[in-house]
Amino acid sequence: MQVIKMRTHIVAISLALLLILAFTSMQNVSAQSQLYNVCWGHMISNPDPTEIDYQRDVTSDVNDMFLSTAGWNSWNAYCEDTSAYYLGSAIDYRQNTEGVWASDFWVGDFYGDKQTGSNWRWEYIPVWDGFGYIWQWVYMYDEPVAESLHYNFYGEGGDHIHDDVLYDWTGPVSVQHLTFIWTCACGNWVLDPHYPFTGTYVYGYNDDLNYTGIVGMPLAWSHQTELGSGYCYLGWNSTSRGMSWDTGSPNYIPYKTFVEYFYEYLLDGNTVGDSLDLASHQLWGQSVNWYSEGNKLGYGEEFDGEMHWINVYGDNSLTLPTY
Repeated sequence: MQVIKMRTHIVAISLALLLILAFTSMQNVSAQSQLYNVCWGHMISNPDPTEIDYQRDVTSDVNDMFLSTAGWNSWNAYCEDTSAYYLGSAIDYRQNTEGVWASDFWVGDFYGDKQTGSNWRWEYIPVWDGFGYIWQWVYMYDEPVAESLHYNFYGEGGDHIHDDVLYDWTGPVSVQHLTFIWTCACGNWVLDPHYPFTGTYVYGYNDDLNYTGIVGMPLAWSHQTELGSGYCYLGWNSTSRGMSWDTGSPNYIPYKTFVEYFYEYLLDGNTVGDSLDLASHQLWGQSVNWYSEGNKLGYGEEFDGEMHWINVYGDNSLTLPTY
């Protein structure tokens, strides 16, 4: 399990002060407001310079949109301020501040890694004591366990963000009401290993089979196995489009424009679903290709011979609150 890097007391205090200042000194916001947005993101080493410029642009633009909306705090933490330390500190602040409603936008690269859990664990089992069986806690060795694929974000200086650690931060009741993750695979719909023969798919699960913790970014951010009213998570099922990639419009328009249209409509009072539709109309002159399967809702398109889409989990009728 990834552990947040330890820092010296001086560095930790200075970083904490910077974080507090980032939230308390934002412009256009009343002191009583509890609406918080953060734009995050990071790419792998030696990224494409054009793509990283477009990612910087889109996070700056989205951040400015929130700052221009009455009642909203916003912080652009893209690249240099995206790390497990900063994310953990931001979530801790929001989770422990009364009345917070949080929104997050993330763009960049994801990476998967296969983790193997510990074979040693405590089990409550019947043990023969010479006269009969009594139940006792026993520290025992299990058969070798398999690997489980986890979903992770890159962080500055190698301080990466892991789904199982993120889940620990967002509980017990997450205030992360809207999360839009524009990376590959971090909105993935995965086969639940507890039901391998029934084809049960979920957006995350507790890996108590291989003992590697929580799997899946939607579950890690929301801290809920079923997203209901008031919560929405958006993320790509597989390969995401680059912010600098062409949307296929008659004239070159990059995908960052789609994100900007989406947030423009969302901050104007439209629902998540309507904002996706309106952004699609703005670019392509048509509604998004909506589909529904099980309890997931999304839209997508085919490119490179594969179907790629953004999954929309939870409440697609969600609107942003205004104070």
